[in-house]
Amino acid sequence: MNKKIWIAIGGVIGIVVLAVIAYQVMAMRSAGPSTSQSAIISGAGAPTRAPIIEPGRDGRPGFVLATQQPARQPDLAYNQVVEVRDEVIQTEPLEKGNSGQISTLTEIVTTNTTEIYKDETNFDQLTADGMIQRVVVPYSVEELKPGDTLFVWGSNRGDRLVADVILVYVCRTETGEECS
Repeated sequence: MNKKIWIAIGGVIGIVVLAVIAYQVMAMRSAGPSTSQSAIISGAGAPTRAPIIEPGRDGRPGFVLATQQPARQPDLAYNQVVEVRDEVIQTEPLEKGNSGQISTLTEIVTTNTTEIYKDETNFDQLTADGMIQRVVVPYSVEELKPGDTLFVWGSNRGDRLVADVILVYVCRTETGEECS
C-alpha cells in the first residue's frame, strides 16, 4: 500500500512541475523579444531599463522602446516647450481645448538626477520582425528650444512636475531644419 501512495504522490508532483514549466514558457513567449534581440541603443552608458514593445496600430509598425525610456506611460505627454529658464521648463499642451484656447502652462523642474534624451529614431528602418527601434541620445536642458515636444516621467510636487526622465522630440521646420 505504501508503494502505491508514493507512486501517486510522484505522479502528482510530476504533473505540477510540467504545468509550471509550460506556464513559464508561455509567459516568456508572450513577453516579446529578449534584451539581446532588441537593445540596440545609442548613447553613453549601459542600458538602465529593460526594453518593452509598444504594438503598432492601424497597420503601422510597432516600437521597441529605448531602454532609457521608463516602462510606463509618461506623466506628461505631447507638451511643447514655451520657455526655459535655468532648470525650469514652461510647457503647454500641443492640442487646444474645445474653446480654441490653450490650457494653462505646466512647469517642469529638472534636477541634477534628471535624465534627458533626444529622440533620434529612424522611422524608415525596420527591425527583422517589422518593428521600429526607438533610439535616443543624451540631451541637456540648455539645448531645449521653444517648439520642442516633451514626454516627461516624474512626480508632482504642488503645481510643478519634478522630472526624472524627459524625452525630447526636437522642433523641425517644414524643410526639416531644427527650429532656432
